[in-house]
Amino acid sequence: MIRFGLLIGTCFLYLVHELFPVPVLHSVFLLACTFVFLAFYTDLKKRGKIVTGLLFSTGLLLHFYQGDRGVELLAGINQNMAILSIIILAPLISIPLKQEGLLGVVTDRLKEQKNNARSTFYSVGTFTMILAPILNMGALRIVDGIVSKLRLPPKVLSSSYYNAVAPAFIWSPFYASVGTVLFMTDMPYTSFMLIGIGFAAVQILAGSIILRPKKNGQAENEEEKQVSDEDRKKLIKLISFIILLLIALILEEAFTDQRMLFLVSVNCIAVPLLWALLRNKWKELKKELIHFKERSTKSSTEIGLFLSAGLFGNALVQTPFTEVVENVIIWSSRSSILLLFIILIMFMLLMAMMGIHQIVVVPVIITILLSPNVDLSLSVIAFMCVFAWTLSASISPMNPLNVIISQCVGKDGFTVALKWNGKYFLSITGIAFVYVYLLSFIA
Repeated sequence: MIRFGLLIGTCFLYLVHELFPVPVLHSVFLLACTFVFLAFYTDLKKRGKIVTGLLFSTGLLLHFYQGDRGVELLAGINQNMAILSIIILAPLISIPLKQEGLLGVVTDRLKEQKNNARSTFYSVGTFTMILAPILNMGALRIVDGIVSKLRLPPKVLSSSYYNAVAPAFIWSPFYASVGTVLFMTDMPYTSFMLIGIGFAAVQILAGSIILRPKKNGQAENEEEKQVSDEDRKKLIKLISFIILLLIALILEEAFTDQRMLFLVSVNCIAVPLLWALLRNKWKELKKELIHFKERSTKSSTEIGLFLSAGLFGNALVQTPFTEVVENVIIWSSRSSILLLFIILIMFMLLMAMMGIHQIVVVPVIITILLSPNVDLSLSVIAFMCVFAWTLSASISPMNPLNVIISQCVGKDGFTVALKWNGKYFLSITGIAFVYVYLLSFIA
């Protein structure tokens, strides 16, 4: 209970700090993030303790070597708190959906189609795709909880999950990939939205063609039951809810001039409260909050990684390592936009394979790309970083997306990403190069 209170209190402190960024509150915020890290560190597995412990201690030492003292030794530990707040608070959004019976709308449909690989691919993918933009990777857990008892083909499931979640990494403000890049570039979401959604649409189309399994002759002869009017209404409500939430976020950003990450966190809290008020469902909300507390305290890996990575990344920016990376990036940017894109992808993928999260690497890269020595538009910088993040997170078995999908289908990360879906990732990378070239030409 103490750890949960400390975690939620720090999430609220982040919101307050965004509204009132005064020096005293900044110091308190740094200390609160540190206490959260230490409180959840003991729950980490051995490998997690080693990785986050090295990031944390190395970050402290680098800051000390650079002349920082006192609370400034912790500078950067709050850097990823905006993303972490969304990961922690996002499940609250699903409370109204679960209580209104909207999340179980496709269960019977999947049972009817479990012998049809192609129908299963489209049904699982569509349902995951609907939930993914607002529930982050929690959508995978929810959908897998529904389909796990149906014993669906692992390869089909992995393809459905990738084709549903990877596009959300490209455009949804609920994801660290988009949120971090927009935060670091100070770019409004409305300026990036069409760029992200445009590529995501192409990505989904390509995935639907490349990843779909062959037709199952036996299933084609089976009589397919029609969707009931009640289920159709629930599906429409679910889609409407997501669209209205995204519209609300865009309008809030336009009228309040607040960062999208801040607005997403606020809505994660406001939406279930507004639902309970309008529907008089306070008892149901209280029951769901108990489950929310239990789930939140199990997020030790994300908490440890994001906080320690923020501290380490902040310190790393001021080291000679950054100068080497900067020289390579500046040289490639002057040679060719496509060469720069290749180097960014390879560098981020290499770091991801070594277990260094994109949340550490991307801020370093963006700091370099925003320097006067690199002549690129914000839209090109943002898209390249978001795509490189998405690709490395999908392929590296050290990253949460790959790990979660591998756990869901019961296969190792390399098999799931490269053997089963390698053709898909190779194809969308080729499409991304064309997309970057067009963006740079237009910009």
